[in-house]
Parts: sequence; C-alpha cells; structure tokens
Amino acid sequence: LKVEQLGGAACHEGFRSCFYRKLVGRDKLEIDGLRVFNPDEVYGS
Repeated sequence: LKVEQLGGAACHEGFRSCFYRKLVGRDKLEIDGLRVFNPDEVYGS
C-alpha cells in the first residue's frame, strides 16, 4: 500500500504527520514539527 498525502496535515492535532514528537532521554517527549492548522478552529473546542 502506498499513500500520497495531499493537503497540509494528516494529524488531528494539526501537524503534517502523527509522528510529530521525539523521545528525549528515557521519558520525555518533545514536539518536533510545526503545526499546520489550529485544531480548535477546525473542530471546535
């Protein structure tokens, strides 16, 4: 299966990909990417 992503984001959190965090050390996640859209504006809060 091969997928071509169209548009700016695939993640419901507003990032291009759902893989926008990286593990730092043993137990800390750090955001590694830019938000493409604001999910509150798209989905409401």
